[in-house]
Amino acid sequence: MKSKWVDHNGKKIWHIDLSGFGSNVHATQDELEAASQVTLQQPENSLLVLSDLSGTTISTQLLKIAQKSSADTNKYVKKTAVIGITGYRKYFIDAVSAFSGQKFSAFNTMEEALDWLAQD
Repeated sequence: MKSKWVDHNGKKIWHIDLSGFGSNVHATQDELEAASQVTLQQPENSLLVLSDLSGTTISTQLLKIAQKSSADTNKYVKKTAVIGITGYRKYFIDAVSAFSGQKFSAFNTMEEALDWLAQD
């Protein structure tokens, strides 16, 4: 599993690393499922999440997988920052949010995302 815990400014952040999978939906799904298992073990409304989709193709199939995962894990997540989504691909965040009820904030860099997550 590529996903891992990171510490930033004294905050523990769950980094869901979906980067670099290109159009390999199965590898992306496997990583997301493994990361979701960790998420489901956390207290409700406690998780600070950084999702990195850099270098991963957003397909209809991946959208459906992400929507289900977000709906299943929503009650455990306090805040989610997303990187690697630019331009027209930002529709992906809106579609997942509308389906799952989970709110996402997009950032251009990992540092910006980590700073935002750690500011509470």
